[in-house]
This record gives sequence, C-alpha cells and structure tokens, in this order.
Amino acid sequence: MPITLDDYVFSDWEHANAAIVGAVRDRVIADFSGVRWEQEGFEEMGRRLIDAILNDKEYIVLEDMASIQFDDDYGHVATVTERKKIIINSRKFSRVRFPRATFDGVFSVKHTVPPAFDLGRDQSVKALEVIFNEAPAVGSVVQAEVAFNCVGSFSSAKEFFGLNALQTIRRGVFSMTVPAKRRILKCVATLIHRGIERDVSDKLFVDDRHVSVEIAPMPVGSRLVVEWLW
Repeated sequence: MPITLDDYVFSDWEHANAAIVGAVRDRVIADFSGVRWEQEGFEEMGRRLIDAILNDKEYIVLEDMASIQFDDDYGHVATVTERKKIIINSRKFSRVRFPRATFDGVFSVKHTVPPAFDLGRDQSVKALEVIFNEAPAVGSVVQAEVAFNCVGSFSSAKEFFGLNALQTIRRGVFSMTVPAKRRILKCVATLIHRGIERDVSDKLFVDDRHVSVEIAPMPVGSRLVVEWLW
C-alpha cells in the first residue's frame, strides 16, 4: 500500500521492470510530501490511508457471541441471542447484518439493540439487519444484538448451532445453559473453512449445566458448528 513522504518514487526511483514502476506509482493512495501535522492536508491524507487499510469495510467484527438460554426445564422453549462487538470503519455505516437465523420449530424476534431492524427482502429473519439511526463516529466501538424466541427449536435427540463468519471475526464465542431436567450426553465442535472440517472439540467447556467454546480468530467464510446429543 504505497504512500509518499517525498517525491522520490516519482522522480529518482528506478527498477529494471518498467511495469512494476508504473504499478507502484499508480497505486499511491496518499501523498504526505510537504504536509505537516497541523496542516489540513495531513488529516485528509490520513483519512485516505485509514480507509485503504480497512479495505472499505463499514465495520470490523471484534467479537461475535451467540448463546442459547433455555426458558423451561426440558429444553423446548429458548431464547437465542447473538451479539456483535464492532469497530466502525466508515461514515456510511448504518446497519449490522445477522444472517441465516434459521431454526426448527416456531421462532420470532424478541428484541434487537438498537431497537430498529429490517427483516430483509424476503421479510424473514434469514437476513435480519439491525439499524443504527444515528451513525456512530468512525473508530468507535459499539454493540449490536438480536434475540429470538424459540419454541420446539431444540427438541430433537441430536441438535446443533452454527455461527457464521461473513468477515474475519477476532473472537467467536458460543455458549449454552443446559435445561435443568435435560442433560447433554455428547458434544462436539467443528470449524469448517474452505470445505475443510477441523475438530475443535478440545476448545469446548462442558459441565452439567453449561457448554461453551471460543475460537480466536474465525477466518472469513468459516462456520463454527456445535453439535450435541440429549
């Protein structure tokens, strides 16, 4: 990612391959030559450099935390919550996407943070987006959350939950509180990336009432799947 502090790259720099010279000069994204800290040009070039480093993403996901809290003793009624902690990258930022929220049984949106949300083109929670009516400042850290009411979603003998990384997640976490009168017989965790499945069950914590797993980082395009037998 070339930047300039003087005019050397445009005047005196040489390379045996003229194509490389042209490519580097064409890719210069900020010219800091002759600009001082206190000058207006420095701030503008700094913004251009930061935007390039962040690759124009509107936000970076620091943490993506999903949890299942059972609201009855037998595991038929639950609240599923996903919370994202993000850094704002762009002044164009307005919403955070929570994709593919699909479960068996009957489920509905319980609440979102912020409270405004969009169900997407097909009017289902498969592509729910939480909306920030007032854009946070670039560089600030904020949280977005969505919670679902689920009835009969985790009643089968074998169940699973998946956490998807649409972009690199610095820390992905799944946790579950086990219902009082139902126990987990077996639990495994798998990280799927580029079609390769990797057993990450060694990162699981399981006791009589709790299950949790943390993956740091989760690469873009990966999926963490936690499966269990009742």
